[in-house]
Amino acid sequence: MKTKILIALLLLTSSSLLYILDVNADISGCYVVKEKLPELATNKKLTAISWMKIEHKNNNIYSVRGELTGANHHICTVAGEKGAIEMKLKNNILNYQSEVEYYDGKRLCDLNLNFSKTKFIITDNNFNCSKIVFACGERIQLHEYEFPLKSKVNDSQCNTQIK
Repeated sequence: MKTKILIALLLLTSSSLLYILDVNADISGCYVVKEKLPELATNKKLTAISWMKIEHKNNNIYSVRGELTGANHHICTVAGEKGAIEMKLKNNILNYQSEVEYYDGKRLCDLNLNFSKTKFIITDNNFNCSKIVFACGERIQLHEYEFPLKSKVNDSQCNTQIK
């Protein structure tokens, strides 16, 4: 009985490990999502483009930048002062942390890109990233924004889409 349980755990653990290795090797690229969003003043639906570009730098460090479009076509730009932000990969999660001075003291921006087999979800763990660190319009936030992995495009398509 103990042998069967040990073998089952070993198989489960090794398959999970293989999954983590597969996802980590394949996350670099440009993800582009197009959707029709209403413009509140006219109620016309216009095409909104959101994109996220992820580039593997070395070891577990990735360079990330992007732009999300939300309601009434408000924009949230994910970038630092010099362009892309650096994120660290651990357990299928890219993480960015930055402490910034704010009028009432220091605030921590804690941002994750959580990868699964089919998508990655952006998590703004304390909402300081959307509110303070990145330039986000009133009707867009980073938290729970999703990019399907199938939205990955090649570099030439990416450059055309994000301009």
